[in-house]
Amino acid sequence: MKRRISSGTLLPLLIISLASLMVLVGCQGEIGPAGATGATGTDGATGASGATGAGGPAGADGAAGADASATAASLLGGEVITGCSMTIAGAGFGAYEGVSVILQKGDRQTRLGNGTSNSTGAWSLGDTAITADPGVYTLAGMGMTGSLATAPIVVLADEEGVCASDDEE
Repeated sequence: MKRRISSGTLLPLLIISLASLMVLVGCQGEIGPAGATGATGTDGATGASGATGAGGPAGADGAAGADASATAASLLGGEVITGCSMTIAGAGFGAYEGVSVILQKGDRQTRLGNGTSNSTGAWSLGDTAITADPGVYTLAGMGMTGSLATAPIVVLADEEGVCASDDEE
């Protein structure tokens, strides 16, 4: 057999339930201190990348660079005994550029020879006699289109007659 709650008992039951709930809410004490902080949770998944922003404006033009052939040239210097011959060589000159080789000390200059660079800008003057007095000189290779290279050269005294010519004996 099933029992049903009549409508006459439902209303008083509802009023008692609401009154009990109000008593419970109204009878709370003071709020207590907060509890300890819990452990930090794991990081969430990384979000999707945002859209690429618009490009910035173009930068200003840079300053003009130095002439590549004038700054890239080099010359082989070294030591030589006065009266002896040496090979003088250079690189970094223009292709097939005419080159004049000068030995300088102070305001005195002596032309040692002329040559022409190859297709890659290299050149050589073989068996070039150095007859200058002992000392430190500047060897200069001057290209006809503006290339320039310098190197130190030390001319040593021929104290043992190693490079004396037959004319001097």
